[in-house]
Amino acid sequence: MNHIDFREAGMTQQQSDIIHSAIAAKAKGLKCSPAEIQNFYEKSTGKIIQRSNLFTQLKILSGASFLTKQNGEYFVNVSALLKSIENRKTGLAEKMERLDEQIKEIEKIKSESSLRQALPVLQYISPEKYFNIIAGQMKDAETIFVNSVYPWISLGYPLAEATGALDYCVQIRRLCEKNELEVNYLSSFNCEYLAGIALRAAKGDRKIALRECLKALENMRSQLKLHENLKIKFIPKGLDLHFIILKPKGGGPHSIYFYIYTGHGEIASGVVINSIDMAKGLCKIFERDFKDSFDMGSPRAGNIYKILERQFRNLLFGKNKISI
Repeated sequence: MNHIDFREAGMTQQQSDIIHSAIAAKAKGLKCSPAEIQNFYEKSTGKIIQRSNLFTQLKILSGASFLTKQNGEYFVNVSALLKSIENRKTGLAEKMERLDEQIKEIEKIKSESSLRQALPVLQYISPEKYFNIIAGQMKDAETIFVNSVYPWISLGYPLAEATGALDYCVQIRRLCEKNELEVNYLSSFNCEYLAGIALRAAKGDRKIALRECLKALENMRSQLKLHENLKIKFIPKGLDLHFIILKPKGGGPHSIYFYIYTGHGEIASGVVINSIDMAKGLCKIFERDFKDSFDMGSPRAGNIYKILERQFRNLLFGKNKISI
C-alpha cells in the first residue's frame, strides 16, 4: 500500500505508521481501538510494538491533535495533519532564506580573512562522526570557540545523550573542569530547540522535560562561578551560522567545523573546512561579537535567567506549547 509520509507533519516514522494503521482500520469498517491499531501496525510494518509504547504514542498524537478519541475509538484529524504539513513547508521556505544568509556570511568571512583563493571543497559528514572528530581533537587544543543555539557544556546526561553527541558533551565538560581547555560560547539561547530535545528525551513527559531544561540553566550558573576558563555570552539575535573552532596548543593552525542545524534539535550534517586562513578570519569575527555580547556570568545576568526559565515553562506548559 502506498503511504503518505506523515513525517512531513513533524512525526517520527513510528508515529506516521500508527496514523496509517488507524486509517487502515477505519477503511476496513472496524472500530479504531488501540488493539486494532496495534494489529494493523504489526501487520503493515512487520514490527512488534509494545502496548505501553503504543499508548504513549497515541497520547502524543492526541496531544498534537492528529488523533481524537471518542468512546474508546480513535479518529484521524485530517485538517490538523494538513495544517501541520503546510506550516512545515512554510518553515522550509524560511530555512532556505536563512541558507542564503549563511552564504552571504561566508562571503563576508572570505572578505575579512582576505582570502585570495576559492573556498576549499567542503567535506560533509554525519553528525555523529562530526562530533566524535571534535571530541578526539579537543584534548590537543588550548581554546575552543563555539557559536551555537545553546551551550551544550551545561546539559545534563539525558539531554547530552539526546543530542547524539554525548562524547563531545562529556569531553568538553571534563577538559573545562580540569582547566585543560579554555571554553568560549556565544549563544542565542534558542529555548525552543532545547525544549524540543528535552521533550523527546523525556518521551513526551513535560514535567521531566522542564526539569531537565531548568537543570541546564542551573548547571550554567554553577559552572560559570566555578570555572574561570569558561565564558558564556548571550547574543540577542538568531544565529544562522553555527560553528566550532579549535585553537591548538603550541600555536598550530586553527581547525574549523560548521554544522547545519535544521531546528527542533536536529543537526543534518557536519561540515569540515580545511582552511587555516578562513579559520583565523572567522575567529576574529567571533572574538569581535563575543566582546560585544552579554556575559552570562555577570551579576546582572539574573534577569536573563528568569526570562529563559519563563520561556521553557511557556514552551512546555503554555498556551502555544511545543509538541514532539
